[in-house]
Amino acid sequence: MSLKLGVKKLNASMRKRKRFHSPVFIMIGSFFVSFWSGKLVAYNIHKPDKAMFSLDLDHVMYSMSISSNFLYFGTADGTVGRLSLETPYLADNVFEFKQQHSGSVYCVAANKSTLVSGGSDSKVIFWTLQGEVRLVDHLSHVGVVRHIFLNEWIMVTAGDAHVIVI
Repeated sequence: MSLKLGVKKLNASMRKRKRFHSPVFIMIGSFFVSFWSGKLVAYNIHKPDKAMFSLDLDHVMYSMSISSNFLYFGTADGTVGRLSLETPYLADNVFEFKQQHSGSVYCVAANKSTLVSGGSDSKVIFWTLQGEVRLVDHLSHVGVVRHIFLNEWIMVTAGDAHVIVI
């Protein structure tokens, strides 16, 4: 019951802001919302009417994943990057990886040692958590890569061409 009340409060506060964009990422005790203006806002699940922090970024985030106190993100302009969650309100804590995607990044997933991104350019890119490219897969998808699932043992990607790669 309290979760439904929290959602109603969040929706009321959202109406006062600009329209929010799709990534809503939930982690233990908090959730993150990305807005079309490039703003990233974090809320406490138990007190969703008040933001924990907000940060104006230069990018519209299309995807998010959290691992090891970092929020990893993919953007509309093809940027992949990370934000430190230890002091997220400081813009200096945003680190952008060297651009490898030639289109929007629709999905990112991170585990303890690897970040994987996929997007409109049909590429699946494997990164170190420090932002160095390990591998670029050009062959598995012929269409947009929309979803990535990653854990310590398996990675699954899916895209618009009705292809699932395991």
